Amino acid sequence: MTARIAAWLLSIVLSALMFSAQSKLAIAGTDVSPDSASRKAQSGSMCTASRTAQSELPLFALAGSPLPQADACADPIDQCHDPVKYLGTNGNCACFACEYGKATQHNVCTQKQPDKDTLLRRSR
Repeated sequence: MTARIAAWLLSIVLSALMFSAQSKLAIAGTDVSPDSASRKAQSGSMCTASRTAQSELPLFALAGSPLPQADACADPIDQCHDPVKYLGTNGNCACFACEYGKATQHNVCTQKQPDKDTLLRRSR
């Protein structure tokens, strides 16, 4: 009796698995054997992964290198009010914090030597 119940359960499980595989094939729109459908799904996912990696490559390449900024170090100093704090230089570009310590604090960077000298004299 238990062997009969086990056989009945096994047949139900197998038919459910077959039905599941058939419905997956019907959804995919393929009329092929499960083995070849599995291989196509794997190759399709590999193509998708490859396309995704290729489309993301330029984003990663850009993230690793600085973007060109023509005016990154050409700020006017006319709106730089006291107190001024010298922040440092990077190459020929010197940066300063204007209105240092206030809620309106902002940074100014310049390459012009007269502007650098003026802000250095005003800095604490």
